[in-house]
Amino acid sequence: WPSRDMRFGQYFLGADPCYGVKQGDLAAAQVIRRPQDGFAAEQVAVFHARVNPVVFADELAKLGVFYNQAEVAVEVEGPGQGTIARLSVIYPHLWKQTYADKPTGQNQSQVQLGWSTNWRRKSWLVTKLGDFLERGRVVLHDRATYTELRTYTFLGDNEYVRFQPASPGQHDDLVMALGIALLCESTTPPVEVHDGPPV
Repeated sequence: WPSRDMRFGQYFLGADPCYGVKQGDLAAAQVIRRPQDGFAAEQVAVFHARVNPVVFADELAKLGVFYNQAEVAVEVEGPGQGTIARLSVIYPHLWKQTYADKPTGQNQSQVQLGWSTNWRRKSWLVTKLGDFLERGRVVLHDRATYTELRTYTFLGDNEYVRFQPASPGQHDDLVMALGIALLCESTTPPVEVHDGPPV
């Protein structure tokens, strides 16, 4: 899809890895143009395929480079560990979650690579995604993303399984990747563009 601005630092990727097995979910990545100057965020590219976590990392690095060294946020859980491990070696612009209330110490860190999903964070992600959609703050172009969003639903208040596709056999990979992109992007200022001579 055409985009108005291809400058460095204006794009963000959200990624939901998969194990790459025949019966499992697909890996999904959503590339958004970061909202700026009154323009909404805009979906500019989608990757959706059954690939293993390491191959997915390679594809994310290619997307990041193509979209002007875009920052990449990967879901940590499950296969995400493998994706982040590979990506941290081949691509420098990984989104880091900062925990303001987590004490530093011997086995503690206030910073973690990637997005970690638990039931509270998933609620935050879905709420943020819903707000972007309801207020028209994101422009979507991909039909598969739209279809997944239409079937994504709230299923009561039983811990982690609060939100998921409405019917068995449907997926939420594109929804999660879009939510990760929009939420993580909103917590991180854009990279400063340097237009002058090298320093």
